[in-house]
Amino acid sequence: MPERYAVMGHPIAHSRSPFIHRRFAAETGEPVAYDALLVEPDGFRDAVERFRAEGGRGLNVTIPFKEEAFALAGRRTDRAERAGAVNTLWFDGESVCGENTDGVGLVRDLTRNLEVELEARSVLLLGAGGAARGVIGPLLDEKPERLVIANRTVSRAVDLASRFEGQGPVSAASFDALSAGGFDIVVPNFYAFWDYAEHLKFGVGVTVPFGLVTDYELGWLGRYNETTTHYCPVNC
Repeated sequence: MPERYAVMGHPIAHSRSPFIHRRFAAETGEPVAYDALLVEPDGFRDAVERFRAEGGRGLNVTIPFKEEAFALAGRRTDRAERAGAVNTLWFDGESVCGENTDGVGLVRDLTRNLEVELEARSVLLLGAGGAARGVIGPLLDEKPERLVIANRTVSRAVDLASRFEGQGPVSAASFDALSAGGFDIVVPNFYAFWDYAEHLKFGVGVTVPFGLVTDYELGWLGRYNETTTHYCPVNC
């Protein structure tokens, strides 16, 4: 009998997690069943408890439930505590345990797989939701020159920047304030990216002389240079 795992979110059709985990299980010979579960916005806690009662072993969590998953987890790792958000849940006896791998995964892809130097670079983070919470700490650990959080609702960006005050050069901004550009690396949440693109009419705004756009909600990593854009699937 294969162990049962899943990813929960709303929406969920975009997730590459089932493909990734099934492929990994096949390559390692692990008997794993992994599904994508659409959960209504007000039904996350009940969905987790139902999944657990049916014998589920663990869950990945995507939008918009990462902060709710943090509240649900009775035991949390240091990374989860720092982020205030959880993207991975597992069950240990009566305990629900939570971890956040968004930031460590992002930084590893950028620095190891793509050999991008983050130290002394100017980084723009689009979005201030659960995914953003997970990546700020690990990005600051790489000692960028600055990390600017931009969001349509500026107050959310301000609150998030305040959470990490004292951990590095982090600040908040509105989309309008980004017109000066000058960022080396842009890290967008999928929906924040399209908010930004719509807000600035798809062409006016942040200047990325050489940059990377990494979207962990959608599960795609885009490499941008002056003439081409390439996409390849990454962790989701």
